[in-house]
Amino acid sequence: MNAMTLLFWTVLFLTILSLPTWYFFKTRVKWYKCDYGTHLYGVLTWIILTIIGIGHQSLWHIYELILVVFISLLSPWLRVLFPGKNNKTSIISSLITIALPITCAILLRLLTPYHPE
Repeated sequence: MNAMTLLFWTVLFLTILSLPTWYFFKTRVKWYKCDYGTHLYGVLTWIILTIIGIGHQSLWHIYELILVVFISLLSPWLRVLFPGKNNKTSIISSLITIALPITCAILLRLLTPYHPE
C-alpha cells in the first residue's frame, strides 16, 4: 500500500468517525469554522513532519499515526469538559481542541528515536 492510499483511507476514516461529533456539538455548543477540521490538523501535521524528515524513519510510523488519529478523534469531545459560557471561553476551548492533536503529533515525531522497534 503506498502512502497516498494510506492517506486517503485515513482521512476518509477520520471524516466518517467525526460526523457524529460535528452533529452533536453543532447543536449543543458554539461551533466555529476551524472546528470542522479539528480531526485533520494532527494528522496533517504528522504527515508534514514525516515528509520533511523530522524524527526516526522506522515502523513506529504506524503506531504514531494510530495514536494521532485516536487523539484527533477524542479532542473535540474535550469541549464538553470546557463548555464556553461566553465567547472568550468558547474560543479558548476551541483552540485547546485544535492544539492538542498538533502538539501530540509534534511530540511523537520528536520522541520517536527513543522508542524501540
